[in-house]
Amino acid sequence: MYVIHTKKKILHIIAAALIIIIISTATSSTKASAAMMDSTHYRLSTGVVFIWKNSEGKWQNGLSPGDTTTYTDYFSIGQDLKNISAYRYNPEAPIGTEGHFDFNNNQYYHWNKGAATNYESYNLLYYDYSAKPLNVSGEENYDAETGKLKLVLSPTLKTVSGINYDVKEKLSFGVQGKFELLELLGSPTQELIDAMNLMDPASEQYNPNVEGYLYFVPVIIQYTVTTELPDEPGEIPEEEPVIPEEEQQIPKVMEGQAVLDLPKKTYEGHTVEAMDFSQFTVDGEAYSARRLYEEDLASNSFSIPQYVSGNVQRIGSTTSDVTIDKTGYYPVTLRVDAKAGGEFTPSSKLMDTKNIEVMGTPAILENLAGVQKKNRKQMLNITVATSPKYPLAELWVELERSDGTEKVKLEHVYTGTGFDETQNTLVNSELIKTRAIDQTEADKYFTTVQLSFLTKNDVQEEFTYRIYAKDCRGQDDIVEADFVVAPDIPPEAKIETEDSFLRIKGTDIAVITAEDSSICDGDQVHRSWFAVPMDGNGLPYDASEEWMPLNLLSGYRDLSFGTGKKVAFDKIGVGPVQLRLKVRDVWVEETLHEYITEEDYLKDETETLTEVVNIAPVVSLKPIFNREERVLLLAENSSVFSDLNAGCNILREKLIEKGIDSDIKIEKVPGLATSEAIRGYYPGASAELPYGFNGINTFLEDKWFSIDEENLYTINGTWLSGTHDYYPEMPYVISSINAEDNTCNWRYTINRDVMDIKPGVAESFAHDDSGKYLFFRYGGQTLIIAKDTGAYLAAVDMTLGDCNFVGGPGTGNDSSIYTVKKDGIYAISVETGEIRKIYGARISGTARRVSGQINFLVQTGPMTISRGKMDPLSEQIILSGIQKIDEDAADTAYKCIGMDAEGTMIIGLNDDQSVRVYGADNKLIKEINGWRTDGDFGVTPAYDEKGKCNYIASSWEVRGSTKYYSYAGIWGVNDDAVHECSMYSTSGFRTDADHPMFAMQAGDKIHIQTGAMWAGLYGGGSVMGYYNEYAYLCTFDLTKGIGSFDSAGHFAFGMAGEYGRYTDPMVASSYTFNGDSTDVGPDTGMNGLRAKIMLRYNSLSEVIKRFLSKHAANTGVIEGKAEGASFFYISENDMDGGIYDRLTERIADEDNVYETVLAVQQIEGSEKASISRQYFLDQIGRAHV
Repeated sequence: MYVIHTKKKILHIIAAALIIIIISTATSSTKASAAMMDSTHYRLSTGVVFIWKNSEGKWQNGLSPGDTTTYTDYFSIGQDLKNISAYRYNPEAPIGTEGHFDFNNNQYYHWNKGAATNYESYNLLYYDYSAKPLNVSGEENYDAETGKLKLVLSPTLKTVSGINYDVKEKLSFGVQGKFELLELLGSPTQELIDAMNLMDPASEQYNPNVEGYLYFVPVIIQYTVTTELPDEPGEIPEEEPVIPEEEQQIPKVMEGQAVLDLPKKTYEGHTVEAMDFSQFTVDGEAYSARRLYEEDLASNSFSIPQYVSGNVQRIGSTTSDVTIDKTGYYPVTLRVDAKAGGEFTPSSKLMDTKNIEVMGTPAILENLAGVQKKNRKQMLNITVATSPKYPLAELWVELERSDGTEKVKLEHVYTGTGFDETQNTLVNSELIKTRAIDQTEADKYFTTVQLSFLTKNDVQEEFTYRIYAKDCRGQDDIVEADFVVAPDIPPEAKIETEDSFLRIKGTDIAVITAEDSSICDGDQVHRSWFAVPMDGNGLPYDASEEWMPLNLLSGYRDLSFGTGKKVAFDKIGVGPVQLRLKVRDVWVEETLHEYITEEDYLKDETETLTEVVNIAPVVSLKPIFNREERVLLLAENSSVFSDLNAGCNILREKLIEKGIDSDIKIEKVPGLATSEAIRGYYPGASAELPYGFNGINTFLEDKWFSIDEENLYTINGTWLSGTHDYYPEMPYVISSINAEDNTCNWRYTINRDVMDIKPGVAESFAHDDSGKYLFFRYGGQTLIIAKDTGAYLAAVDMTLGDCNFVGGPGTGNDSSIYTVKKDGIYAISVETGEIRKIYGARISGTARRVSGQINFLVQTGPMTISRGKMDPLSEQIILSGIQKIDEDAADTAYKCIGMDAEGTMIIGLNDDQSVRVYGADNKLIKEINGWRTDGDFGVTPAYDEKGKCNYIASSWEVRGSTKYYSYAGIWGVNDDAVHECSMYSTSGFRTDADHPMFAMQAGDKIHIQTGAMWAGLYGGGSVMGYYNEYAYLCTFDLTKGIGSFDSAGHFAFGMAGEYGRYTDPMVASSYTFNGDSTDVGPDTGMNGLRAKIMLRYNSLSEVIKRFLSKHAANTGVIEGKAEGASFFYISENDMDGGIYDRLTERIADEDNVYETVLAVQQIEGSEKASISRQYFLDQIGRAHV
């Protein structure tokens, strides 16, 4: 429980009422005795009780809703008072009775008008959420000498209205919600702020399981003050309020800057909010505007010129409503004046003036939403701004084909007294199908309607919408715009299966697998599989039923969460099998069903042939023991990858004939390899998406984008309007964008049937390390999407962790998704969706696959940590202890903040106060610290092109007496290198150094990218008008041992940058700017969600090295037997008819190491060529490149 009560807060309000008693006294010959006057005063003090429940569901401090608590509070009410009593405020109490308080009597009822300004607003903001019943006692504990009163308050935590004041709900509304909450609380304690951060979606400490509530405690203190009457009869002096002694101490030296926040535009007769964002220092201490005014050190005022037709109305200590009746450009001024006893340096007043454009009405604001595609629902959202004096009288919409051959006109029917949407009708043409205009909202300022329609075009067509509005005085507005509607392209059915299959060892059964790789234009598909099992002569077993549904065959199972994307079945004996796949469009976007027939859902089908082959027997007079071999094939590109998967069993068959049982894994190398001589980064893909003002209060603010080793992924909601009153709405769209050429791979639309996304926070994207699945996490669920086609696979009832892996026993080694979470490792079956917890432990930080094993950090007890290794094929887990440090305290917290490709583990201690680096053998390499930890700081590993961590990077902030310092530094892991650089400003930190966006090594350069907050302000303007933080790139040159900051770094958007993502081949940076418009483009300034990719120069040898480190078996013993491993990089030129014979011979040859030329480069001006080779023989046994 936190109880707030202080006379310098809004929650402590002083008031007084007057009762006069004339006391007659005897006269004297020298001077008459003074007459005395008694005044009865009333003080309204509003305390608040805050209770909260932590993430484990435990109510803190033993208090939960409905409980009764008792606490003591102190009030400074003045000296030498009498007749003191205290009781609960009651808005229904008659005048002269306990509980009554007159908010309008300014002469004797004095109170600080903060969030509440009158009787109605006080009851709305405070009393409705006040605790009832409330017992008040302790009036006798008044000290007349000190003027302090101690009361005992016993509120029951139930509100008058029956509705709890939900702190988390209020904070979910972002900046405005937090502003309103702090306006109520004044200056909350640090403890309360810390608890609020757990409920604030914009805070890094946010936890969705924490909740908290406020219960206000309104108490009236009644007392009598005796004062002396004036000498002149009938003249009663105006009584001065009793001011406690400590409140009379006013500092003499104040500095500040008046800052007015004002929308840039409004409409005639509309009310906008002017806000005072001024900043001050008082005797060197920082003050907010609200605090300065609450402590009565200064006052502020908002004004418009006398010639302007309009008014300004105060609504809070730092806000006023401004209304202007005529169009034009007008100045609005904020003035701050020092009060008696204090002065600003160098002037006693501060001013800030900003202009606002007042636009005419009616004014049409439109937004075309939905999907511009044949047969999909499109929505024309229209908002018409009107003057309160001149209501709207006419509104219609036209939709027209660009060639003018078809046009429809729909009216919003006006009856003479108002609009009647029940009389609206639809109008159709051959291509354009509509619904009647629907009015969604209307008041004196805005009328909002929606027109839903679809088109029936078979080719790409251009259309025009035209909107007309007129008000009752005859003024009008018209807008029109062209838009393009794409056709609906049929799916292109495609089956991926291996060319041949082998029977299970010791049986006559082969498991046939096939996968749908159909190409779609953003739609999902319904799949129907069929097969014709044939005998050894290529004839169907059952001639009467040629095509059999696959799910009727023996051993059928769905290996893709029931979607049919990947299936398997059993075949007995050898021989061919013919497969057929039928696919039919499944629309994830909305449509207008009244215009849709079955023929509108497009279809396709395809067939393919595979076979179960026979393996030639091996005859020997000696016992035959097959050797086991792990084979990794690295495909140059997608085409090679597909061909190798299709021919995998051919290789397996040939190896069996050589006495080798193989575990073959095929991976595609990202197509980003370049010359090893080049270091650094080059531009890749980018994204610009709409973003509205309240997006800052949702996961879109910092989690709308992600990257893997090949693609950029984005998500965005539907923005129905560009005004600050709107949040993103369903549906949401996920896009996959090729990181190198910026082409869109696919889009997936999330509708409510799959996942109902509401404004708020989410974990957002995650990946598996094989590049197979994309995960989107929201509301305790995880959406699983196939990365190759964007196909929906499942939505499981679990929030997957950040580190995920594909593996599992059985054919293909991909039967399970493994996710590493704080409480252990879970397996999700791709066949059934079943979730199993296979290992329970306290896992801290990141995980990575190294040498085929999933490595992670486990804290098994105080000062005891271990490296966990899980074999994703067998699910066997082995723990090995990490070298202890005896000096560690029992409560030391350990977290794996990074792991490099070689298995080096970087462990942060106690929120990265220091870092320890351990080798793959769990021995301590080095303990590193040196960054300042008494302020804000961040620590991150810097990986080189091979995925190895050679340096630890840090950035931090230090505030001096007159300067604000931003630092960055690097510390060598394998050497004693330490390099730092800094910059400073006298007006605040120049960058957000405590949260580095990313750090990485490129050749002999180390880059550390820091960011800054970029946000729009309510009603217009930028937060950067009040903070001078910018994105900076700090680069250390290892050859010179120096570093420097640069504000124009190419990783960010010049000085704009907030959030970063890092993978070995690339980095991504983004910023989000939530202006008053969701429009994005060259003419809209910074507005929108913006991200860009910088691709990393990697040599082919470095790329291969990373993959080998990931998959190569250790040279030690695993599961009691030694394993061999062979690795091949396969280029497109290698894919001829003899590839599998050559691979078989090389794998079977145990004595030789093969390598091919990596590069043949012709020497300019000569017929000669140079040859370069790379060898990889360290800790992997053998390698073939």
